[in-house]
Amino acid sequence: MRADADQDGRVSRAEWAAWWDARPGRGPYDPAGRFRAIDADGDGFLTAEEIDATSTKRFARLDADHDGRVVRAERPCRAK
Repeated sequence: MRADADQDGRVSRAEWAAWWDARPGRGPYDPAGRFRAIDADGDGFLTAEEIDATSTKRFARLDADHDGRVVRAERPCRAK
């Protein structure tokens, strides 16, 4: 929710784009695609609930041994 520049409790596409543009090299390769994937209801805004749901699913996917922790060996390789 750090991208919520106007503090209205939701992140617009413009706020999302500005947030990632200010952080080159950090974040999703395709920020617009990532926004669409998180925006579960397709209303053009991200809520804390949508972000949390996406994070929870990703954590569960990464936690290969289902021990409630993600260790380095479970993380996908990142390009440098």
